[in-house]
Amino acid sequence: MTRSRRIRPVVKLARNSEHDAAVNLGLAQRRLSEAKLRLEELLRYREEYSQRFSHSGGQGLRGVDFAEYRMFLNRLNLAIEQQRHQIETIRIETEQQRQAWLGKHVRAEALGKVEERYRREEAHVEDKREQKEMDEYASRSKGPLK
Repeated sequence: MTRSRRIRPVVKLARNSEHDAAVNLGLAQRRLSEAKLRLEELLRYREEYSQRFSHSGGQGLRGVDFAEYRMFLNRLNLAIEQQRHQIETIRIETEQQRQAWLGKHVRAEALGKVEERYRREEAHVEDKREQKEMDEYASRSKGPLK
């Protein structure tokens, strides 16, 4: 069995592993995008809620309403901070997935190049063997000259 055929399963495994890492990276990137969208929604909601409160505050508010507003706004701010923390955690995970994919990509590419080099070497050896056979055949078919 030739070297290129022996290394082929290793190359295939490396490419499969790279593909799996790429899928994981894509999922992590999607989770990061979704988390950022949720943060934008929370920020937008807080802004709208604050504007509504400011508008109604000009018309006078009872103390109970103001306390409820402050309590709700505090919970909303806490949710925003938790979302920011989650985004940072997902960002770190995404970077780890990117590094994992990059390492597997580099390995798969290197193994692919080794396989290709083996194939070229084997083709060169085969070409030389065929040329030698043709030369021998040509020299035999001429036979001794009289």
